[in-house]
This record gives sequence, C-alpha cells and structure tokens, in this order.
Amino acid sequence: TRLAGLQLWLDASELALADTDPVSSWTDVSGNGRHAVQADATKRPTFRTGILNGRPGVLFDGVNDGVVAPSLPLGLHTIFCVFKLTGTAGIVYEGTSGAVTNRYLHGSASDTIQTRSAAGNSGKDLSGNWANDNVARITSHVHGGTHASHLLYINGAVQTLTDAPGRTGDPGAVPFTDQMSIGGRDDSTSVVCTGYIFELLVYDRLL
Repeated sequence: TRLAGLQLWLDASELALADTDPVSSWTDVSGNGRHAVQADATKRPTFRTGILNGRPGVLFDGVNDGVVAPSLPLGLHTIFCVFKLTGTAGIVYEGTSGAVTNRYLHGSASDTIQTRSAAGNSGKDLSGNWANDNVARITSHVHGGTHASHLLYINGAVQTLTDAPGRTGDPGAVPFTDQMSIGGRDDSTSVVCTGYIFELLVYDRLL
C-alpha cells in the first residue's frame, strides 16, 4: 500500500537500462511525473546491475554526476534514501546553491542534515565522513518545523546529532517549492557524492 503524501520515488530497479548505460532520466514511480533528469551527457551517472543483494544501483562519480527532479512543495517532510558511498557525499539537495531556502542530507560531519528558510536555519551534524565507508544504509531525514524535531535515522535507529554552529533556528512548516538534486547540488560540481544511490522516497509529511 502506498502511503499518502508521497511526492517523489526514484528506484533504480525500475530503470529499463543495461549495465553501464548512462542515466539521462531517472523515472519517478510515485505517479507525480517528477522524473530526475540530466541533459548534459558528461554529467550523467551510470546504471550498474547486481550491486546490492542482486539489485541495481545508480553510480555517481564524485566529479560532476547528478540528476535533478522538478520542484517539490515541501514543508514538513520525511526523506528516505538507500545508498552506499565511498567518497564526497552530497546525497540529496533541494534548492539552488546559496539560496535562502533549502534542505539537504550530506554524508559528512558538516551540516549532515539541514533545513533552511527565511524563518530560521536548522542544521545538525553527525560524525565525520559517516557515509563514506562503502557500507549500504537506509536513512530517513525527518523535519517537523522546529530544530528540536529535526532528526536523522540510520537503518531504523535515531542518531545522536550535535547542533551545527549558528544553525539552531526553527524553519517552520510553511512549504517552499524548489527542485531536488540527487548526487550533489544543482551545479553538479559542488558537494557531489561518490558511490551508489539505490532508492529515494520523499514525503510531504511526518512518518
């Protein structure tokens, strides 16, 4: 049964591609048509088969690979991601670089999770390079409008996070709408990731 509030669902297993094919479009299987695309052939990640328990994954090169989904209206949110990374780790980033409003999941100690709006900026940190060890993880990034409600779960276990310096505000629950970049920021060259992303689900509510 599909849960209410699903805004985006990317699943590598749903891609009709052959091993080593470039990924120009990652189909949104939520039914909302927010396919994540990359028009520049030099920045397309690679489809690889048999990576995780026989399932395929999308490989990002840590240089300039990335795909971008159209605007998602998110205030409160829950973002699930399954990935296995070996290096630089900008995993999911909503918003354009330097924008006042954005949110992201980053695989290092600096601003591991962040949600920022004109009302306030909430950032929390996990340990250094926690995601860069070539181990598969399921994460859920939860934001309930306040800094205190900003949580990260890994494989179902809530993580002990520290407050990012100067980022303890309450962004609020008012939705803002912007594109969502997968594999790095919207420019595909900063805060990029090296490794595989297998699945991404984005909900516009708390789960």
